[in-house]
Amino acid sequence: MRKYFLGTVMLIGLGGMAIAADLPVKAPAPPPVIPFDWSGAYGGSSLDWVQSRTSWQYTNPGPATLQPFTNKQNQAGWGFHAGVQQQWGQLVIGIEGDYTLLNASFVGTASNGTATSVCTANLGQSCQTNLDYLAMAGGKVGWAWTDWLFYGEGGWAGGSINTRLQNPNSSFFDTSNNNNYRNGWYAGGGIDYAIFKSAAMDVIVGADYRHVDLGNHFQASSADGIGGFGPAPPGANGRNIGATIDMVRVSLSVKTNGWGFVAPVAAKY
Repeated sequence: MRKYFLGTVMLIGLGGMAIAADLPVKAPAPPPVIPFDWSGAYGGSSLDWVQSRTSWQYTNPGPATLQPFTNKQNQAGWGFHAGVQQQWGQLVIGIEGDYTLLNASFVGTASNGTATSVCTANLGQSCQTNLDYLAMAGGKVGWAWTDWLFYGEGGWAGGSINTRLQNPNSSFFDTSNNNNYRNGWYAGGGIDYAIFKSAAMDVIVGADYRHVDLGNHFQASSADGIGGFGPAPPGANGRNIGATIDMVRVSLSVKTNGWGFVAPVAAKY
C-alpha cells in the first residue's frame, strides 16, 4: 500500500510539472506611453503659397467712367516664425509671430481706351499691383492628441502693396512711393505633427491656412503736383488700395524643452 501511495504521488507531481511546462509564458508589460508635451519655445521656416485680391479705386477719377477693379495674383514665398506655447492637459495656448517675403512680380488690369475703361483712359495702359511682404503676430489655441496638435489662430497682420502704371511701350509711370504699408488682421487654423522627439528638443512639421484682410488705404500718386495732375491730396491719380489674401504654409520647426518660461521635463523619453 505504501509503495502504491508513493507512486501515485510521484505521477501526480510529474503530471503537474508537465502541465506547467505547457502553459504560455506571460509577456512583459509594454513600457508606458508618455504623451508628447507641446510646451516650449520654438522657431523655424516655411514655404508659402499666397493668393491676393488687390482692389483699386480712383478717388478723383477722370474720366468719371473709370470703375473700381481688382487684380488677382498668385505668389510663392518663404518665411520664418517663432513662438512660445504651454500645454494644460490637452489644451495648448500660445503666441506666434512670422514674416513672409514674396516674389516681387506685378500683375495688372489693362485699359481698353474706351468710355467703359476700368483702369485708365489711355489705350493699352496697365494698372499694376504687387504684394511685397506679410508680417503677422497673434495667438494660437489648440487641442493636443498624442503627437498631433490641431489649432486655430488669429491676430494682427501687416503688409506692403506697391502700385504702378505701365505704358504700352513697357515703360513705367506713376509708381507709388509712399503709404504702401497697411495694417489688418488674419484668422485661420492648422495642424502640427512631432516627427522627432528628445529630452532637449523636438522637430515638428505643420501646415496651416490663413485668411488676411489688409483693409483699404489711400495711396497718393507719385505724379501728383507735376504734369498737370493737380495738387495732392487727393490728386487726379490718388487711389484707395485694399487687399484680401488667402495663404497656405508648410512649416518646419524646432521646439526646445526647458527654455523660456517652460520647466524642463525630466526623463521625457
